[in-house]
Amino acid sequence: MSPAGDRIDQLIAQTTLGWELGRLARVDLAILRLAVAELLEVPEVPVAVVIDEAVELAKRFSTEHSGRFVNGVLASMVDEVRPGLPPRPGEPADERATGPSGGGPG
Repeated sequence: MSPAGDRIDQLIAQTTLGWELGRLARVDLAILRLAVAELLEVPEVPVAVVIDEAVELAKRFSTEHSGRFVNGVLASMVDEVRPGLPPRPGEPADERATGPSGGGPG
């Protein structure tokens, strides 16, 4: 894998505590890799758009819990991949990256 791919996998592994990448549903892992790459490399695309697109892909092509899982993983890594973003309106800065949890690999 390329150094960029290694970094993406490292970010995913750090965020999915307790889950080895090999245990994640392959579709979920592919969606997470795509979304993290977009967050890292295409800063003009808003975080909310990247996450929403990834969640919709997971809902359509993976398990019934994958949308929530993908949302939680991506929301939890926002500070790492796009540091310094202001919080969304009406949201305290320290709660921005917690996102919903639940679901899990299928």
